[in-house]
Amino acid sequence: MAGDPEDSARALLDVAMAVMRRLRSRMRENRDDLSVAQFRTLITLRKHPGASLAEIAEALGLAPATASSAIDGLVTRGLVARATAADDRRRVAVRLTADGESLLAEHRAATQHELAEALSALDPTEQAVVRSALDLLVPLLSPGEADCLNPAAPGEARAARNGADP
Repeated sequence: MAGDPEDSARALLDVAMAVMRRLRSRMRENRDDLSVAQFRTLITLRKHPGASLAEIAEALGLAPATASSAIDGLVTRGLVARATAADDRRRVAVRLTADGESLLAEHRAATQHELAEALSALDPTEQAVVRSALDLLVPLLSPGEADCLNPAAPGEARAARNGADP
């Protein structure tokens, strides 16, 4: 039934699972063996450069040990680097390396292209409806995190949609 939040939630879960299956499948097919957790970590670090392990774990909804394991793998591959935070020597800051930025950009572009191909089956009006729904859902479900979904610098995408400067 239209307008039923439970029905909408059920449909949203179905779509989210389908997108995650496609993303995992793409990650498995990719030769660089980047896991979904590592991909999400790179996205988080792009949005929050210099984040601590605890901040990364919280942003990803992971236990600190799980986030640490993902970061260890990324450090070993040279995709992220750890350094003592400039403002607090007790804190370790994690940042993307140039290789991490490049790999993230590659993965995002390929994934976006694959999803765009799937969406091309919709007519322009249906595509506009999907985009409008997503514009409503992202800030509702992830307050403050909407910009991490856009490869533009944080704030630019929202400002562009609202017709303002970032």
